[in-house]
Amino acid sequence: MMISVYLVIAIVCVILLVVMASLGGFGLDHDAGVGGHDMDMGHYDAGHGDYTGSHLSPLSLPILLAFGATFGAVGAILTEVLFDEIWTVVAAVIIGIIVAGGMYGLVYVFLVKSQASTHISVNEFVGLEGLLTVAIRNKEPGQVVVNTEKRGRVPIPATANEDIESNTPVKVIGIAGDAVMVEKKKEG
Repeated sequence: MMISVYLVIAIVCVILLVVMASLGGFGLDHDAGVGGHDMDMGHYDAGHGDYTGSHLSPLSLPILLAFGATFGAVGAILTEVLFDEIWTVVAAVIIGIIVAGGMYGLVYVFLVKSQASTHISVNEFVGLEGLLTVAIRNKEPGQVVVNTEKRGRVPIPATANEDIESNTPVKVIGIAGDAVMVEKKKEG
């Protein structure tokens, strides 16, 4: 039995996927110590088509390796079944694209879209309570830390119509540009 090029492609891609997964996932920096010297191995996927933020590229290394593994496996199987090399390549490419596209779709739906957005609009602070951390004096802005459900404690610039000392509980009553308008929290 002769090992085909397709089988080699499939085996290499599967091995690379397993190695990537075993090294702690698909996005860790790796450091190695050799002879008492640390070497930064860098970020494996830098420049491999990944976008920053919560976006996923169809050209990311794991998706390309999934295509390669599928292409190789299907090509190896069809080489034994079909005699026409052109149809073997065409079928392996089409099925590889379908599987890689499916993987991309699943990862996108389950990991990227399911992540809750932690972006908070300034308008969402109105009505929340917080603690003034930088005093507001002479209409000069200070800072308030507001507790939110999405992001926990969020520091934000604050202004008021009166002087308020730091460490004073306040309530957000409005918006003033990029800052929030606060007033001292009423007792009771």
